[in-house]
Amino acid sequence: MSKLLPPNPHTVEGKPLFIAPNGPRPVRRVMIANRGEIALRIVRTCQQMNVETVVVYTEVDASAEFVAHATIAVNVGPMATDNNPYLNIKKLIDVALAHQCDALHPGYGYLSENAEFADAVAATGRIRFLGPRGDVMRSIGEKSRSKRLLQEKLGDQAHLVPGYHGTAEIDLKTASKIGYPLMIKASSGGGGRGMRIVREPSQLASEIARARSEAQRNFNSDELLFERYIEGGKHIEVQIFGDNHGNVYALGERDCSVQRRHQKIIEESPAVDCEQDPELRKRIHQSAITIGSLLSYQGAGTVEYIFDTKTKEFFFLEVNTRLQVEHPVTEMCSGLDLVSLGIYVGGDGDLSKLAPVANLTPFGHSIECRVCAEEPGADFTPRTGVVRMLEVLCLGQPGVRFDTSIRVGTTVSIFFDAMLGKLIVHAATRPAAIEKMLQVLQTSVLIGLPTNMTFMSSCLRHPSFADGSYNTSLIPKNLDWLLNLPVELASSALSTGPKETALPLATIVPSFHLFKELRSKLYPTRSGLPASFGLVSGCDRSVSKTENFVISLPDGGQEWDVMVEYDGGNGDYNLKIWTNHSSQAVQKAENRIKEKYGGSKSKSKALAAELKASRATAKFYGSLPTRDGLEGRARGDWQLGVQQSEVHQVRSTLLTSSQVQLSSLPATTGAHLATGRARWATATLSLEIDGITSTHVLATDHSFQDHETSAQTAWVWSSRLCGPIKVVRHGMRTYALANQSSDDSAASKAAYVTPMPAKILKILVEDNADVEAGQALLICESMKIETTIRAQVAGRLHLHVQDGDTVPEGKLLCQVGAEEQQQQ
Repeated sequence: MSKLLPPNPHTVEGKPLFIAPNGPRPVRRVMIANRGEIALRIVRTCQQMNVETVVVYTEVDASAEFVAHATIAVNVGPMATDNNPYLNIKKLIDVALAHQCDALHPGYGYLSENAEFADAVAATGRIRFLGPRGDVMRSIGEKSRSKRLLQEKLGDQAHLVPGYHGTAEIDLKTASKIGYPLMIKASSGGGGRGMRIVREPSQLASEIARARSEAQRNFNSDELLFERYIEGGKHIEVQIFGDNHGNVYALGERDCSVQRRHQKIIEESPAVDCEQDPELRKRIHQSAITIGSLLSYQGAGTVEYIFDTKTKEFFFLEVNTRLQVEHPVTEMCSGLDLVSLGIYVGGDGDLSKLAPVANLTPFGHSIECRVCAEEPGADFTPRTGVVRMLEVLCLGQPGVRFDTSIRVGTTVSIFFDAMLGKLIVHAATRPAAIEKMLQVLQTSVLIGLPTNMTFMSSCLRHPSFADGSYNTSLIPKNLDWLLNLPVELASSALSTGPKETALPLATIVPSFHLFKELRSKLYPTRSGLPASFGLVSGCDRSVSKTENFVISLPDGGQEWDVMVEYDGGNGDYNLKIWTNHSSQAVQKAENRIKEKYGGSKSKSKALAAELKASRATAKFYGSLPTRDGLEGRARGDWQLGVQQSEVHQVRSTLLTSSQVQLSSLPATTGAHLATGRARWATATLSLEIDGITSTHVLATDHSFQDHETSAQTAWVWSSRLCGPIKVVRHGMRTYALANQSSDDSAASKAAYVTPMPAKILKILVEDNADVEAGQALLICESMKIETTIRAQVAGRLHLHVQDGDTVPEGKLLCQVGAEEQQQQ
């Protein structure tokens, strides 16, 4: 028995989306050849139409929402980098036939634009493909072929970008005729994959190879097209819908110009330029309808254009022969459920008989933000992890929706796209929609892995987005501004005081209380560190009640190293908080010892040993406030520590309304096999800090072992920053002993580890070969994104992986010059 989903979201007017009826040849059971958010989206509409659903899943998605809510869920085997069941045409059709499906919805991505798949479904004679025919896909779905067709049929009215759309390999001469910068695209794909910008001839060969590789793996075709890249243009697309009765309608346009890595992350409807120029809207809509009519198009499709803001010309890019990721913004402005229209057309319905379609009058403005598991501050690198906390507080209000299939406990793996879901708002005006989206981002909590929510709030706040003048270069040209904005907002977001005071109060204090509560829950009999613990014999300093906290803003914006000394218990504490100065003390200690040895190589081992011990001692005492006697001093006669005037004192009490909850899921990695569970905590803490009451939302990682002698991590959600502030807590012993050896910049540049699980696609240099700084060493892939690892320094390459390896996070991939460094 499948679980029922809540009904479709309402527009800002309070009206639910219009659900089309079933067609004259009713669809009774739909096979969904997809997964995740779009699969759940299709299930939702089918439930409201009383249409049964069949979904397929792999072990990675066994507990996913789309599996739980479908009528029938079929396990189609394991998921691997070289075995993707969602690309197996025969297996998918066999499932549909075995379960008596009379229609198949491809969703988006995977095989949704694969003509062979559409033909194979139609060839069964029993299953209807909810989308255009295979011959339509062949003629228009492949970008090169579509442009040759439109040039032949429409001539100048095709609005084509200058480029090369032939089947032969492009050469430098042809590329020069098109002109640089040159855009390379996968002819059969989309979503920014298989896409490269070439700015000079020397890059052409290598970028073609990369584009072909991505295109083949994502779309089963390595055919490419080449076009002149229009700098500073806008990406405007028109949603069309056709039926079997010769009708093609334009249901509105979308502006999808906020992109990173040529992939959309924010979309809006209507497009600002079309709002300002009704004649432009009329022309671009008519162009899309003309193309759809030429093809006798059926189902949902999107005609994409690049709009030159300088010349006010628009140029045809491609037709996406499927439902788009960003279709919700069109739904919210039109009031139409596009999935239901697809089922209606699949049942031979006539769109002209549906008044909401034939007499469409769009209303208001809608914005969509794609929530992705990635780190914008690290070149938008995709990240994996477990969703530990998820709350969208505005959900349920008219004009707010969250299309997703994740929930608390969902594991985000390397096998799928980094998109976790889509936040969508609808309002009467564009300014109101922007404010509404900012409010939704501020009140939506997602903790457990890095996301782009903070970054998207920065994009919405950029002046060019606010006035509508932005284009596709918004992110690349303003990246530093967008990444640094959270830092600029920190003091006003967290307190009326300076960041040095505001951050401890807003992050450290709730984190401190959470870790104390966890310790009492998990280790009630543990006594903690000895009260006399210290690194220097004879020291009368008690550090059993001193802790270190490192605070990191979202997107790697800025980091603070702060100390806390506490007194009290049972949720009521007096706290002393100060900024850590230990790095200065460590540098003083190093300089002093190096002077002692005078650069003598014969005593290098003794020097290294003394440096190691001295760093820990200096780090320990340099982090503490100076006092009388030995406290705040090391073995020398030089002063360490901070002045008492720099210590900030607060009184903090945990109120009884606070809640701390432990969560768990079955072990999935070797690190948790001993206990069989991966545990973390979530909390909503009510605190009274210096007489002022505030509420804080937090979550932790699962590192609760040896709580007093190892680091713990928490994330404190900041509504103004639309993201979690990371807090890492150390007890004084682990703090002093951690990283005793100073970082050798050459050594750190010589070792290369993967920041997340990945597959090694290709080793570019042989083992033990000499390489130059900047030389490409290998290519790896994670979450459908290719990354090239390049040498940071010159030296000899030592490989630790080979082609085809699937490696975990933190795996050492290779080293450069390792032998030479070990000998020194």
